Amino acid sequence: PPECTTANRESLPLVESVIYSIQMLNADKKVLGNRTIGYDIKDTCSRPNLALQIAMNWTRSQQLKNCSSRICSGKKVIGVIGPVTNEEITLTATVFGFYHFTQFVFMPVTRLLSNPKYFSTLVDMDLDTSEQADAIASIAKRFRWTCVNIVGSDDMYGRGVVTSLRHQLKRKNVCIFAEETIRDSVSQAAEDAKRIVAKIKEKVLRIAPYSGLSEQCPPGTFTYVSPLTCLWECLKCPSGTFSDNYTSASCKKCPEGSIPNKDQTRCLVEELTYLQPVDTFAVIILVASTLGVALDVAVLVIFVRFHHTPVVRASNLGFSLFTLILLLVWFVTPLLFIGRPGDLTCKVRTVLIPILYNCLLAALCAVFAFKSRNLPETYSEAKHICFTMLSYMITWAIYFVGHYGNTAGNLRAAVPSVGILLGAYAVLLFIFMPKIKVIFLEPEKNTKKAAM
Repeated sequence: PPECTTANRESLPLVESVIYSIQMLNADKKVLGNRTIGYDIKDTCSRPNLALQIAMNWTRSQQLKNCSSRICSGKKVIGVIGPVTNEEITLTATVFGFYHFTQFVFMPVTRLLSNPKYFSTLVDMDLDTSEQADAIASIAKRFRWTCVNIVGSDDMYGRGVVTSLRHQLKRKNVCIFAEETIRDSVSQAAEDAKRIVAKIKEKVLRIAPYSGLSEQCPPGTFTYVSPLTCLWECLKCPSGTFSDNYTSASCKKCPEGSIPNKDQTRCLVEELTYLQPVDTFAVIILVASTLGVALDVAVLVIFVRFHHTPVVRASNLGFSLFTLILLLVWFVTPLLFIGRPGDLTCKVRTVLIPILYNCLLAALCAVFAFKSRNLPETYSEAKHICFTMLSYMITWAIYFVGHYGNTAGNLRAAVPSVGILLGAYAVLLFIFMPKIKVIFLEPEKNTKKAAM
């Protein structure tokens, strides 16, 4: 066929998009497997007679055999795309339909061409406004265009596309910098084009344009685009998250058992740190626990020895002994934070014992408050219970800071241990030591006469 004298520049992007789509399909093994798609592009020069000639020569070259009313054997061609104008489509559709080649067209066609009764192999791929807008927005998202301008025709069709496109771009978090329209007439369109170019020069060309391509956010940060100003900036990943590439729109959490590195660019296996028996914190905890156990046992022995005295009888000997035994367990608990922790050890020290401690302290305060309601002022427990509850609040504040706070290394085990010891010492000091003081230092208050 004769060659075209001029190139249709408007058609070049269509050709390039077809080639690009085929290359993307061939590269995706999940779609085609080991198969590939080829292409053969012909130029009709926008001439219907030339389009018909190309269609006839091309179908003849396919060497088709045994053509029935529905199929021809020996076909290796998937289908034909184009041409553009309705005149070319009408002529070529007749030829391709005779040989049962599926023909895809992407322009609005006449009612006759869209009738499957006459053109059963012709497929109209023309999209409505919402589908076009979704396709354009998907392209912007695919190529990571974070900021775009919209230019549409100033008519009902153009305004509909712009409205749909604006909605789709916002859904895909693509910022719209400006919207402009071009009118129908040639003179008005030329004026609109000059106005749009001048505005672009005024707003954009003063500085290097930024739209996610000139610069990229480094690993350890993510790209944030302001929906109001359409400007983007790099923000540091939040604590406990990371980003490992230059295109991150958000940061990710590390898998369980790992933590981000200092720059938050990758995850590292979390090193297991725990209190060694020879560490300074471990020695201090061990000494404090041993001293607490000794004091607790001493108080228990004293209560048994002086069980007949009014001050001991007023506090209920059986309940007091039970409380002292539980305190003994409580003083031993910090030892669970020393050494390599196991699954059972972690569950006991972080779940079981804290629950028991709460129940114990609540029961202690309730029982002592109830039993001391009718006691004389000499044996009043109200002040001691108040001090115990204040210590309780401080203890649990320390425990939660150590266990759930931003503590690391040995402090993560040492701080809760200190909190537990303070709580146990608080109960021993404010509940039992006043009675020991009466027994040994103020015996005159430990008589029936003083209790009356």
